[in-house]
Order: sequence, then structure tokens, then C-alpha cells
Amino acid sequence: MPIVGAHLSRHPRRCSSIRHLTPDAKAKASNALQWAVAKARASVYISTAASDASLARELAERLEAVGIHAGNPMIDALPGENVSAELGRALNRADAVIVLVSPDAMKSPGVRHDIQFALGQERFQNRLIPVLAKQTPSDTIPWILHTLQWAKGGVDKVAIQILKTLDLPKTA
Repeated sequence: MPIVGAHLSRHPRRCSSIRHLTPDAKAKASNALQWAVAKARASVYISTAASDASLARELAERLEAVGIHAGNPMIDALPGENVSAELGRALNRADAVIVLVSPDAMKSPGVRHDIQFALGQERFQNRLIPVLAKQTPSDTIPWILHTLQWAKGGVDKVAIQILKTLDLPKTA
């Protein structure tokens, strides 16, 4: 069944199906499809201290396995990348922000910035999710995080709780 050029053409060179696309047109169609699929996927931003990067990667792998794009450009960056620009893009496309709470994370200006950013965005209402990565003194955790619903348990259980949160409406 043709998906491009559904009508018959008087011009034999025009495409009537994807089989007849030029390699360049096939590449453009493939890129467009990949872009559409990526846009349709839910995305979460994982805010973490560098010392908790392995836990962040493990959580990201679990979420990726069920179709949720997850990550943080600070821990996924390659040499030479503009990390600040990537951080901005990642936060802008995120449907939720996960904060891995640990003593190092609570001292991190980057994690504090991510929390402040998420609190200031209406789209993250009910979608800023703290996760206890390591025992952390309560008085070092911003008070606002104490008022939120925390995801608790092992990585698999936390991933399931994040999936459930993503099913909530974005605003209450």
C-alpha cells in the first residue's frame, strides 16, 4: 500500500510508494519518522551529583527499557560537547524531573538549580520526584522536597513509581 503520493501520477518519475523514493528522500523520511517517535516518547531528566552517576545510569537504563527517555547530559556528555546547552535542551524536553537525593547532591549547586528550575515550571507540578539515593540528613534537604511524593525502594520499584507519575495529568 503506497504511503507517499497516494494518487496516480501522470509523471512516471514521481513516487507512488516508498519503494520508489530516492535514497536521499528515504533518508529524510526515516529521519522524520525517528524524530516523530522521539517526540512521542516520554522523557525524564535525572538530577544527580557526580558521585551518584552510577545509580542515575542504572535508573535511566530501567526507564529506557520501558520506552521512557531518561538521562542527564552532565553524566552522559562526551568530550567537546556543550554541556550547558545540552542541559537546557534536556530540561526543556523533560516531562518530569527526578532528583537523586544524597549528601553530595544536596551540596551540589547544579542539583539545587535543577530543583529551583523545576519548581518554577508549571509543567513540572506533581512531576518533581525526589528519590533517596543515599541516607541524607533531613536538615540538608530543601524543605520543599519534604512536601513532595517521594519514589521509594529499589531501582525497579522507583522506575514503576515514575511510570505511574507520568500517567498523572501535568497540572492538578
